[in-house]
Amino acid sequence: MNLEQKQSSFWWTRNSASIVYFLRELTGVFIAGWTIYFLTSAIFDPTLTFLKTATFRIASMIGLIAAIFHTITWFWVTVKIFPIPLMSAFILPIHFWAILSNASIKLDSLLLRGYFFILIIAALYHGLYRIKTILFDLGLEKYQKIIGLLAVIIFLFYTFNAASLFFFSL
Repeated sequence: MNLEQKQSSFWWTRNSASIVYFLRELTGVFIAGWTIYFLTSAIFDPTLTFLKTATFRIASMIGLIAAIFHTITWFWVTVKIFPIPLMSAFILPIHFWAILSNASIKLDSLLLRGYFFILIIAALYHGLYRIKTILFDLGLEKYQKIIGLLAVIIFLFYTFNAASLFFFSL
């Protein structure tokens, strides 16, 4: 006798708190998408002239909105658990804003390159993890191994390319 009941793929539509949670998870899709777009563009254009294109600005605006929404909803949750706000949650939105406002950053320091490498890779990991959880929440947990393998392959591919971009080509 199986007492375990399968949860609906639309469990998150039951109340407003669940909808906000699911939307916060969905922001990971946009952040991972922006990170992949940035790294792919940087691989093919190491001079980073793509930063001035309208397409990249639109992608950055979407990423900024997603990062701000994620940050705000994250603080709504964590303030109840951990009352001291974590400033690190504002780092990614600040970088989106810097890109949109034409701020120029010279990556001539190894420490600064390492910082940006960690920032980009952490955003990619976080975004891929969020995508994975969304797919599981939508009822695709039976494809857990395939989804996990694809996420690892994407993560390793872009980590390798980000390392070569930040440490070997600038």
